[in-house]
Amino acid sequence: MTQVTSSEARRRIRFTFDRVIKGGLRPEAVAGASPEQLQAWAASLGLASLPAAVEEVFGLLGVRQGPWWFGSTAAISRLDGEMRELALECLALCEGTLADPKGLLLMLARGGREFHVVDGVDLALDDPPVWRIVEDGQLDRCWNDVSEWFESAALSVITMAESVRRTVQTQQNGDGALALKQFFRD
Repeated sequence: MTQVTSSEARRRIRFTFDRVIKGGLRPEAVAGASPEQLQAWAASLGLASLPAAVEEVFGLLGVRQGPWWFGSTAAISRLDGEMRELALECLALCEGTLADPKGLLLMLARGGREFHVVDGVDLALDDPPVWRIVEDGQLDRCWNDVSEWFESAALSVITMAESVRRTVQTQQNGDGALALKQFFRD
């Protein structure tokens, strides 16, 4: 893994986000956390600071995630110590473990059964790897860095936008895709 600088990590995240906005995401569909909110979140988790890429992601989506990771929890107000404990309980069911599980940073929770985390040992990196912990005992390093994790989510948002556009063009009323239209421009 090539280490990137703080500015490069932030640039990658911003580039991905801007591409999704150009692809039709309404900017008001998401709301980012302020630097003060991010600092308070880190402190509440016992962390001195956050990796640059993590700060950039949650500076864009940390208050309201809109269609990003739809159906999951990625708002910093909900990624708290209690949710982190659930992630650690799931991790305890896995055959492998993280190098520093006590220091892990929880970035996403899916129904209390799947969690996306940064290993505590990697928190000093500007764009650290992201692990997936699943209740059934799976522990995988699924993304080489936060930028790749964010990019994979961006692809889902772009696919969702295209699906919503197609559905709206072919239906007058109907399924859940029309409800998702609120996130996207025509």
